[in-house]
Amino acid sequence: MDKDPAFILECPNDGTPRPRYIGHSNDPQTAVLIKKAIPSDSYRPSNEPPASKMPSDESLEAFKEKMEDILETDKKRKLAAKLKRQAERHAKQQGWNHVTKRIQRYLGLREAAKGSPDEFFVEMGDISTNGAELGNLQAGLAKLNIKRQVDLNKPVPYPQESSVVFISVDIEAYEKNHKLITEIGIATLDTADITNIFPGEGGRNWFSKIRARHFRIKEHGHLNNTEYLQGCADGFKFG
Repeated sequence: MDKDPAFILECPNDGTPRPRYIGHSNDPQTAVLIKKAIPSDSYRPSNEPPASKMPSDESLEAFKEKMEDILETDKKRKLAAKLKRQAERHAKQQGWNHVTKRIQRYLGLREAAKGSPDEFFVEMGDISTNGAELGNLQAGLAKLNIKRQVDLNKPVPYPQESSVVFISVDIEAYEKNHKLITEIGIATLDTADITNIFPGEGGRNWFSKIRARHFRIKEHGHLNNTEYLQGCADGFKFG
């Protein structure tokens, strides 16, 4: 793998300060300990030769510029890492939005897209005191053009998109050895079973159409979680 140019530093023997090897680390914890062990600026190892000459004004100025370049490079690296995390977080939020709206279309709670994107994402950030971001948020919500609100006490207003069966799987592992599976719960909901049933508050009218199965692993039936979480293997309520 190519070396990172940010870690290549030439130090000529012109009297300016030169780096001294302190140690190396493969993890953040060791790096912190090494940093704490850095000696004072007056420390000199017994085998370190004295400076051969005093630095000139030109070499000192070049040394200062070199240190400033290192600090600037570090700032850019941190900024790039921050922007990457923000982009990843935004992409994840967009993914959640896509999934949520797709599920709503499967359930008939949202109208299917008609050849144009029906997604709108608002970057919240921090709402400043002048309210500029809040104004942008309100303008963005207006673009959603929501035409109707779902009445939970009536059949869903839109045709269900596709023919979908939702499958949910929950696995319980032993708290002291996660390789030992103790329970498996499987719940399914066929959207064809709720076509003419209105959702009700919180979708409660659809709950009876959920089919659930609970499996306990015979070989691990004697294992029960009690220390880090409270297990309830005998209290499965079928969704």
